[in-house]
Amino acid sequence: MSLILHCGANATDRAGLAALPPPRPLGARHHPIPFLALVERVQDHFGSIGARLKDEAFGVLMSPGGAARRFFGLIEIELPDHRDSTYTLQVGLRSSYDQSISAGLAVGSRVLCCDNLSLSGTVEFRTKNTTFIDHRVTGLIGQAVQRIPAMAESQSRFFEHLKNTTITQEQGDHLLIELTRRGALAPSQLGVAIREFDSPSYDEHGELGWTAWRLFNACTQAVKYPNSPNALGLTWARTQILTEFLDPAQTSRALPEAA
Repeated sequence: MSLILHCGANATDRAGLAALPPPRPLGARHHPIPFLALVERVQDHFGSIGARLKDEAFGVLMSPGGAARRFFGLIEIELPDHRDSTYTLQVGLRSSYDQSISAGLAVGSRVLCCDNLSLSGTVEFRTKNTTFIDHRVTGLIGQAVQRIPAMAESQSRFFEHLKNTTITQEQGDHLLIELTRRGALAPSQLGVAIREFDSPSYDEHGELGWTAWRLFNACTQAVKYPNSPNALGLTWARTQILTEFLDPAQTSRALPEAA
């Protein structure tokens, strides 16, 4: 398992997180939680939903002066009733010491044939790193983890919807333009998405014919190539737009009539 860390962030592990200097408060009431503590608190709640940790990967973006700024992590988990071999379940985490992004958790998937990443089902903690943050975050993380099974079930239904939704090549082209307009793809990624939709790099993406599943994988292939110091953060945001747009109600409204 790997993170998209193309522009500035460094891959690390728990030992690396533990070795980071303690976060420096940015004010009298700023009390940021260490990144490792955030990971451990999320894992502490996995037992309550029967989840087992399988793998993990972390990345930290540092400032020019050597201070940790932002954190992104992926934790691959196994739920007792997850039996779809098409993808694995992942929990995405993010946080910052410089208040540039909020702490958050998302349930996602990794499509096994090509290592695509799609993060959806976001739960924002939305609490300031101020006095008594420890008590608040512990409760909020517990609430977020309890929602993971429901979000995972929603992800499974979403994938089935994509595989069962037939579209024409012309409709796919229309949707790719609309997804670019909405921010799911950067203009520089549109060409990659079109090539992947026309001729998938992986047979598994096209074996069902012209479907929303093929389109989805074309987009996640394209989104793997951002050009930003916040690469994983952009992937997180773009795939959320993608999954929301391709939900059954949204897709039916967005599709033009077939020629």
